[in-house]
Amino acid sequence: MYTFRISERALRGLRFIVERDRDKYRQNSAHRHDGIEIMFARRGAGFCSVNEHTFPLVPGDFYPMGVNDTHAFFFRHDGDYCTVAFYRDVFTPEELHELEKFDCFAGISRDDFSFRSKYTFPPSVCETLFGLLDTIRKELENDLPMSGELARSLLLQFLILAGRKSAEAAGLAFSGDLVGEILDYVAEHYAENISLNTLGRRFGYSAEYTGRAFKRKTGMNFTEYLTFFRIEKSCVALERSAAGISEIAVMCGFFDNSHYCRKFKRIIGIPPSEYRARLNRSSR
Repeated sequence: MYTFRISERALRGLRFIVERDRDKYRQNSAHRHDGIEIMFARRGAGFCSVNEHTFPLVPGDFYPMGVNDTHAFFFRHDGDYCTVAFYRDVFTPEELHELEKFDCFAGISRDDFSFRSKYTFPPSVCETLFGLLDTIRKELENDLPMSGELARSLLLQFLILAGRKSAEAAGLAFSGDLVGEILDYVAEHYAENISLNTLGRRFGYSAEYTGRAFKRKTGMNFTEYLTFFRIEKSCVALERSAAGISEIAVMCGFFDNSHYCRKFKRIIGIPPSEYRARLNRSSR
């Protein structure tokens, strides 16, 4: 399991990072961070898996995660999101205890702080928060006197505003509705032959209605989502399993090895054999 270290990516020895990625495919296999991480989506669609529970990524999504939270995600080429990560000692104990009063940061002063829920902010809140993050990024890039201190204070402002709005945005989106049922079903049955017809029969709707409902709420068509979900699972298998590539393809729902390899290269950028080889080299 790869651990991203904030200190290796922070500028000028600071104890936090604010990074933005947009307008390109982005996929990260299961990993952890050695501090608090928040993934915050402004635009686009994809999925995020936290501790093996998978959610659709939609605009406004806000994922607060701790050091023990294993997560993976995928964004389509039209995505726009920020990663905010920090060590707790960026803030004073008093500041952390105040942040704990907010629903999304409950327990943040403790070592066992962990993901409890994703939060989906409305567009107006989303734009305000992203504006703050862009200001922080500019401060960090400019390297002006006291820029680190100003960026830290703006980061605290970002967390306070997000915390104030979190009570209105709490909850695992789509839980209990048709799309939530589909996501749970895919997570358990992704290795099987799944189609909109299959899902429609299972949940009592037509294939057409099921497909429209899924696209409307996630921004992705179901076949695209299923493919990316299976590729993500195959990345984990390539890392953790000694099984052959053709065997992994079947394990993850691809019954044609050449089709699997083509899809893998299109999404990840390299063939599965090279992906595994890179993993092996990096672990030496």
